[in-house]
Amino acid sequence: MKGEIKQICVLVKDIYESMQNYWDLLQIGPWDVRHFNSENCSYFEVDGKQLTEGFDFIAAVTSVGDIEFELVQPIEGPNVYWDVLNNKGPCLHHFKVVLSDTDELKEYLNELNHKGIVVTQTGYLDKDFHAYLGTEDMLGFIIEMGNAGTISPAAEVFPQIAIGAKKTKRSLNIRQIGILVDDIEKYLKNFVSIFDMKPWNIYKFSPEYVSYFEVGEKQLTEGYEFITCCFKFGNMEVELMQPVKGPNVYWDMLNKSGVGIHHVKDVMTNEELKHAVEDYKKSGINVLQCGHLDEDWHYYLDTKEKLSFTLELGNGGNIKDPVDRYPRN
Repeated sequence: MKGEIKQICVLVKDIYESMQNYWDLLQIGPWDVRHFNSENCSYFEVDGKQLTEGFDFIAAVTSVGDIEFELVQPIEGPNVYWDVLNNKGPCLHHFKVVLSDTDELKEYLNELNHKGIVVTQTGYLDKDFHAYLGTEDMLGFIIEMGNAGTISPAAEVFPQIAIGAKKTKRSLNIRQIGILVDDIEKYLKNFVSIFDMKPWNIYKFSPEYVSYFEVGEKQLTEGYEFITCCFKFGNMEVELMQPVKGPNVYWDMLNKSGVGIHHVKDVMTNEELKHAVEDYKKSGINVLQCGHLDEDWHYYLDTKEKLSFTLELGNGGNIKDPVDRYPRN
């Protein structure tokens, strides 16, 4: 796949409540808040139809290291957000891949179109061009592509008190996006055939491989299994997860809303990880699942209500050779 992952987007129902939650819990902010409507967009198209009026959605963005976090709330008119919000509720909506050369980006979009990937929404805000791809059936979620063009300063910044405020927490180091699937072979095939993303390392989380595993504060020693596949994409790791049997954090989402982006992972040192878990507990955020695969530790946090997604903490530790690789040559 061409480009780099530069943005993670969360779809929300109340953008101001969400921005406040992100600032209070993660100290992410301040946020540049903009409306995307006929007054601001020089061009806007949904499902191949150009719109000149009657559309509006709010986007709030802030930088977290080398990744931009975006919150989006649809207000009126056609857009790619309504169906997801109505079917899944607030959730991780997409990640954005940036190609800064607009001509190269549009040429790549044409290449993808020949593979059957259509653009479902596109538009310009100043010099910033975005294009959402209709990849839900093939990948389980939507991919956005853009040029990260310059945008005029936002008319609103939220919260104002955050400007210049001293943060007391370490900055997040987002290094993984996790995608929950129900048929890992199907989605691996699509990632490779459409975007040439390969190779993938395949790991099995089961008693024979995992030295420690806990769900809901209960240690499990048998009767559980899930599969993960990882692909290194620039500075980001894309992970696919498929539950197989036994308790884990994945069944609930899979049964309620189906496949989609499940989590983002904040990677830190072992010492930072211990303190972070305790700090989140003091804030009322408990651990849903944790485990050790070789030297790699993971902790899923109960952040869905406040952040509209699950935050994973991990140390990015070493893992022995994968049980399999894809493609299998």
